[in-house]
Amino acid sequence: MSASDRSQLIKDMESSRNKASKLFDGPGKSEGLELLILGAPRFCSTRALHELKPITFKDMRVTKTHKGRVLLLRIVSVPCHIVGISFAAEDTNDRVEHIAIYNFPLHGIRTGPDLAALFPVGTLCAFREPSFRDPENRHAKAIGNGYFAQRKDYLALQRYSKGLACCSSPEQRLVYYLNRAQANLRLSNFGGAWRDASAVLSFLKAGISRRPPRAEVKATVRRARALEGLRHFQRALEEYMRVLALDVDEPVGHSGRTRTEKWGYQSEMGDYDWPELHKLAIGRTVPFGLPIGD
Repeated sequence: MSASDRSQLIKDMESSRNKASKLFDGPGKSEGLELLILGAPRFCSTRALHELKPITFKDMRVTKTHKGRVLLLRIVSVPCHIVGISFAAEDTNDRVEHIAIYNFPLHGIRTGPDLAALFPVGTLCAFREPSFRDPENRHAKAIGNGYFAQRKDYLALQRYSKGLACCSSPEQRLVYYLNRAQANLRLSNFGGAWRDASAVLSFLKAGISRRPPRAEVKATVRRARALEGLRHFQRALEEYMRVLALDVDEPVGHSGRTRTEKWGYQSEMGDYDWPELHKLAIGRTVPFGLPIGD
């Protein structure tokens, strides 16, 4: 992190502290119920410090809980508390990151002088078996799905790719690949769609237990469509046949099989319905893309 980035992070924490103070203690503070709905309990280490080996930010992986490791930090900004306690801290390599502590018993202490006294700048901290979460990309899947629903396919592709770059969980990576394959298809990036769908099928073959519903059918359909787009009709037909072996009632499998059988025959025999092709070509602005074999 550059000196300017470090300074900006500390300024951001100061701004968050000021906003939190106004929210809870200012003239317009909320008097209603503060409600936060969370999922399953978060991991909390019970290991003794002497059993743990040091780790720094550069060796941590996003979304992973680093079992058997301890992160040594020094607080470099004022703290604030909204949902969890937040502050900027540097590791032993002087790298600064945003830190969040959840479920710490404050017993009524809020953002302000008391919290700053509890977590003063310069305090040394030891975080046992920490997790590293990227704030920008932790919602990459949801943001990508939103872009995809709006047919903003390049932005969806970008978000799914960012999610993959920051994700180590095979189950999550499978979902990103599956979604990115569909975005690639809509952009006619057939080679990319084939690679992504194949990655999903490789994960499934490896025996991942947690998977989206019908993941194998979806991935096989997307690989078939990618091969169809690449004009590999025989291979596409084989994939559509695999789709039907997985689900005999899958309509995309039936239509894909009929289409690729027809196009494969046209490519091999050169037998085309020329009057019909003339009708299909009327109004098209490009000389390619007709639904026929090569």
